[in-house]
Formats: sequence, C-alpha cells, structure tokens
Amino acid sequence: MENFIQNGLYSLIIISFLTCCNKVEGGGVDYVTYQMKEYLSRNDSVEFDNLIMHKSSFMPEDNEFGLLHRLYGSSLFHDSENIPYVIVDTLNEMGQLVIKVNYFEGYDSITAIKKIDLLLYFGPKGYFPLDKLSKFETLKVYDSIRRREIFFEKYKFNE
Repeated sequence: MENFIQNGLYSLIIISFLTCCNKVEGGGVDYVTYQMKEYLSRNDSVEFDNLIMHKSSFMPEDNEFGLLHRLYGSSLFHDSENIPYVIVDTLNEMGQLVIKVNYFEGYDSITAIKKIDLLLYFGPKGYFPLDKLSKFETLKVYDSIRRREIFFEKYKFNE
C-alpha cells in the first residue's frame, strides 16, 4: 500500500511539472522553443545565450549559435508555428525535464551534417526558472565519408 501511495505521489509531481512546463507565458517548453526560433531568425546570439540559465563546466563554451543560425533557413524551425518536440525524460537523475527537438534534416555541404537534434533541459523546478534552460546540447549526425574529405582538404593531409 505504501508503494502505491508513493507511486501516486510521483505521478502527481510529474504531471504537475509537465503541465506547468508547457505554458507559453511565464516559461516552459513552448515559450523557450518560440524564443529560440525568434533569436535564431534575428541572428541574436546574446539573447539566445541568455536562454541558458547556468553555464557549467561540463557544457561546451560554444552553443553553436553560428551553425544553427546558418542552417535556420532550411531548418524545421523556419516554417513551423508550433515546434514539435518529444519528451525524452520526464525526470532524469538531476530532476530535469528533457526535451528533444528535431532542428535540421537535410545536407549541409560545408560541415557534412545530415541531421541536428536539440536537447533542451528544464528544471529542476525549484532551482531554475521555467523560462530558461538548465542545459542545452546539439546532437549531430554527419556524413562520415564527406566529413573525412573535408578534414583532409582543410588540413592538407595526404591520405
């Protein structure tokens, strides 16, 4: 019976967290993705960077804004009013809500990138405001053969 009550409490906490995180006003997933879209379209790297609440030592210094802005015109953000996302983890080991946004699918001839997904981390609720990200990652899939060619062209290596 005690496990049943404990599971019920966990379910209520997760539901309340998800409910508050999807709001556009005052923060949440929809608000932050909308803001990301606005800042990328305006080439506003400062405001984009301000969406990330706390830069920790394990986060890369470069949030890859330049790459994301360059690909914005052909991104899935560009023509979307509502940006679709997938909930990866409702409460990870740090108590964060983790969202995956499919940003780009295609081919970038400069970097040989075929796909970019964004991982957006929200929370934990009591520690980070819901209008900011507590962590941000880009997941890239490359054309490995073309990527190698680009590397050798850039550094003039003989194969």
